[in-house]
Amino acid sequence: MNWNTVYIKGKTDFWEDVKERLEKSSLNCMVGNLEQLADGSYQGLYWVDEQADIQDLKEAIGAKLIWDYRLRFYTEAEINQPEELVKKTRFSERESTLIQKMRSKFKKKVAA
Repeated sequence: MNWNTVYIKGKTDFWEDVKERLEKSSLNCMVGNLEQLADGSYQGLYWVDEQADIQDLKEAIGAKLIWDYRLRFYTEAEINQPEELVKKTRFSERESTLIQKMRSKFKKKVAA
């Protein structure tokens, strides 16, 4: 069996709650370690069976915990990129233009 590395970042210490949920689930997963980052957030390391994907991991953890701890999920390649680069590559130019148009229309409605 092969494993995929997944990093989970959260605003507060989510370790015990996530570990408990994963132990109760049928997902084949190994728990790594948790560390507090310089910005005060927390990052956990997990290995998930290669047959599963991040969506399966999210379902095992549950939406309430993901929301409460503001969890974000990364693969090994994504976590090594600077945060600014990850944010910049989320939308295409066309999508960014449409978002700007939508924001300007909303500001006009609020001002009226």
